[in-house]
Amino acid sequence: AVQEATRFLIEELRAPVVIGPAGSSDALFAFEIAKKDENTAVLISPSATSPSLTDIDGITKTDESPGLFWRTIGSDVYQTEVMSQLILDTQASIAIDVETQSRLTIVYQDSAYGRSFQEELKQHLSELDADAVLDVSYVPFDQIEDLSTSSLIGSTGIVFISSDISDVTTFLDDVALSDALIYLADGAADEQLLTFFESLDSGQDFSGRLYGTRPGISSTEFDSFASA
Repeated sequence: AVQEATRFLIEELRAPVVIGPAGSSDALFAFEIAKKDENTAVLISPSATSPSLTDIDGITKTDESPGLFWRTIGSDVYQTEVMSQLILDTQASIAIDVETQSRLTIVYQDSAYGRSFQEELKQHLSELDADAVLDVSYVPFDQIEDLSTSSLIGSTGIVFISSDISDVTTFLDDVALSDALIYLADGAADEQLLTFFESLDSGQDFSGRLYGTRPGISSTEFDSFASA
């Protein structure tokens, strides 16, 4: 649908600028259309955060050649840095309590967003020497229905990465009775998540074990950008 919409806007309507797409995988598909010599349209995404998009149209930008892909949100390089420290701090506490090495399972959507996020998270955890505290495993999935929760048994922490909020709520419903700490990324920042929590049974409790990260907008750089 995104590809067809992009073709229509750029190739049929000849739009010089397109706002969107929202997701990183969709942005990759759209850029392949926008960059064609006969098109050369500019894409501006408000929420595609994958680091793989950073250099999609080259590393060096100039006034004469500013590039065709823009976004008004930061890369997940920064979000994963914050999340890795959060994971290490909370899992270290568990390791002390149970006198054993914590087991972290990183479940990620096999997409541009999910793959890039887990790669950056893996890098940051390595830089923090997390192996001394954590036994980390990685579980990719294409469709949430194909994700086996048996691979999560014994985890003291589970990171879930998906750009689809329905994936997030399905996953949480599946692990609601687990004792593991749950870490969610910005893909879970959606009103549907609040609706999901309101519908939970009394036995499904996430109190004190659900964490999340999301890029903020309060910074000197953002203020400069907003006032320009």
